[in-house]
Amino acid sequence: MAAGAGVAANPPPSALTVTSSWVAKRARGARRRRHVPTRCWTDLTYGLAGVIAEHALAHDVSDYMSFRTCVQTELPELDGQHLLGATTEGLLVLHDESTYMVRVLNPITRQVAELPSSYPLLPPETRTKISEDGLAYGFKVTGLGLAGDSTVALCVFDPTMLVVARPCDDRWTLVDGEQWFYSAMSFSGRFYCVNAKAVMALETATANLPPRLVVAAEVTFRVSLVCRDSVHLVESDGRLLLLRRKLATRVELSTYFWLREYKVFAVDLATRKTVDVPDLGGSAVFLGKTRALSVSPLVFPSIQADRIYPAANMWEKMEKGVGSYSLLNGRIERCRVRIIGRSTDDDLDEIDGGWTRPCGIDDYLSWYVSGKCNEIEEI
Repeated sequence: MAAGAGVAANPPPSALTVTSSWVAKRARGARRRRHVPTRCWTDLTYGLAGVIAEHALAHDVSDYMSFRTCVQTELPELDGQHLLGATTEGLLVLHDESTYMVRVLNPITRQVAELPSSYPLLPPETRTKISEDGLAYGFKVTGLGLAGDSTVALCVFDPTMLVVARPCDDRWTLVDGEQWFYSAMSFSGRFYCVNAKAVMALETATANLPPRLVVAAEVTFRVSLVCRDSVHLVESDGRLLLLRRKLATRVELSTYFWLREYKVFAVDLATRKTVDVPDLGGSAVFLGKTRALSVSPLVFPSIQADRIYPAANMWEKMEKGVGSYSLLNGRIERCRVRIIGRSTDDDLDEIDGGWTRPCGIDDYLSWYVSGKCNEIEEI
């Protein structure tokens, strides 16, 4: 693949020109937007939306779902699009199901940035898989985000590659086509990805150099490929953290069995190393195979601080019934989701294949980080 893309010197204003974590709030005052009905959630000011989120919706997810029933916000820009993921700034990265064009949508201002088609990136076998199984299974993205003000980076699982593009580029630029990354995200204006050896940072193209990866921090612990250990980047309270998920033995009711345990490390960009830290600083993290979401218990009191909540499709949840894991003492709480016949442990005989209702916010967030959000309709 050719390196280097035709880049406009000054790309036009688009959804990518706003990179704050509160994208909608800042963009709202800077650009004109389409007229929306007065009684519309997206038309609420930040202060009013914050009051609703912190008070009226904080007690139970049923309050939130009831509120949503009276909120009608249409996004025709999503028609015919497959959602590749969301950036940490709240922008949606979409993949057109027919043309393979990639777009970035600000869901509040509804501004769209057009990016090149992914079709030239895909080998014939991947195109065949997409035609047979759909984009969700044929084109798996392990991470995405912004690098700088207007560069979008995609980490793709199969075919393995890290590519970047800006609005008005005529094609994607290959940065790396050999390394596989566990997760990737943007943080403080830079794009980071992690493999078993290091947290890597993306250096965007300059006049003399193409975009490239540099080591931002060494991973200071062993990641076992044999045991299928994994590492996951997540932002929590303004810090870039790295979660280690490893296989370990555990004893319950005098029985030994294998289970996943977790440890948190801070990514120290000054010393360029990962540093062991005891907890999440009072937050909780919902952890999926490629997604991680930090949540404050101050917003949702039913969520416990300094706990890891595995995604609905993670092995420890499906096979062992783990609902959450305490980083402080290693204690486990069993989950509310039960899968028929997925466990052989004697102490998990209550697995019955149904959802314990009413579902809590932890159940919904667990589905979100799994990347299987369409199955939320079942609950």
